[in-house]
Amino acid sequence: MKVFFFFDDFSGNRPVWLNVLWPHFKVIKESTDTVFLPKPLVDKRLLDQSRLLARGEELWKMIVDGRIIRQQVLNELDPNEPNVLLVWALNGRDVKWTSVLNPIWSAFSHRVLVIGDAVQPSHASKKLLERFDRITCFCRDLGEEFEQSVGVRTLYWPAHTDVLNFQSIHDYRPIDLIVVGRRDKKMHGPLHRHFNSRNRDRVFLDFVTRTQMDINCEDEFILLMTMYNRSKASFCYEASKVERFQGRSPLMGRWIHAWTSGCTVFGRRPIGSGVSEQMDWPESTIELPDDPRDAIQLIEDILSDEASMKQRRNRNVIEALERHDTRYRLRDLFVDLKLPLPSHLQNGLAELNRSSAAIRAMDNT
Repeated sequence: MKVFFFFDDFSGNRPVWLNVLWPHFKVIKESTDTVFLPKPLVDKRLLDQSRLLARGEELWKMIVDGRIIRQQVLNELDPNEPNVLLVWALNGRDVKWTSVLNPIWSAFSHRVLVIGDAVQPSHASKKLLERFDRITCFCRDLGEEFEQSVGVRTLYWPAHTDVLNFQSIHDYRPIDLIVVGRRDKKMHGPLHRHFNSRNRDRVFLDFVTRTQMDINCEDEFILLMTMYNRSKASFCYEASKVERFQGRSPLMGRWIHAWTSGCTVFGRRPIGSGVSEQMDWPESTIELPDDPRDAIQLIEDILSDEASMKQRRNRNVIEALERHDTRYRLRDLFVDLKLPLPSHLQNGLAELNRSSAAIRAMDNT
């Protein structure tokens, strides 16, 4: 079996949102015989100048780069094995670009669209969407809308990452609290001021990966996970009030990153369909009181209980290893498509089991 992975080019200095997708590609590449079909990114400078010019540039790229991509596919097709197309989609443009594959669409034995962000069915042409054999979606509620409007079987793919290679149960945690990206505006200021005050031995890191240096997706994700791995606790808040999610409340990647790193998670848990089953162990997320003063006291009490922090750290990593690695999502897809599991994927799944069992054994000694 050969997998053709169609998405933006990861090389060089890319938009910050690409960094959390790099480990998905890494796992796919390690688990399958993978051909990467990179497409060019939008020239943001041109987009800022003129949308008309940007559209013209996009069409030209689709003509020129489309020929290159099609030839790459034809050169790499396996005449004796399944050829699976995986298209990662974060917006309507990602779906639109699949039109460059029209002349060779039938060359793929299986065609899968992976919805990785709040792309709505209305954001892309129904004609392009309905020709996929499967659609996977990070949000079950959104996935059901795709299935109803497009008529393609949809699989629930809750958030995931390369847990196997980025897990951490290490005790070295000089950062008490970390927040990455979305935060509760009412809570953030009081908590940040309290835990970073000069008379307390605490560190609350409001972390961004982009500073003064150019950085590629791989290095940026490694930096992100290093900061999580050195933190005792992280903040995660459900996303229903974010405009692009249109009231939906899915499990987001920041939970997976925090659990993988052994962080205790504070915040508000998501409430979307299917989410509770993905985080149903004790204290997977510790909900904060509405009053920041009460929240501060709760956080202080929990951070001070080092034995419970360690126990929770191990449990969160175990659960991430057993539920939320990208290898499980690939396994579920291949099983649904009635495709054999590649040997490298089977090895990765076995290693996940061994890693989880090792931590469980430590807890029992």
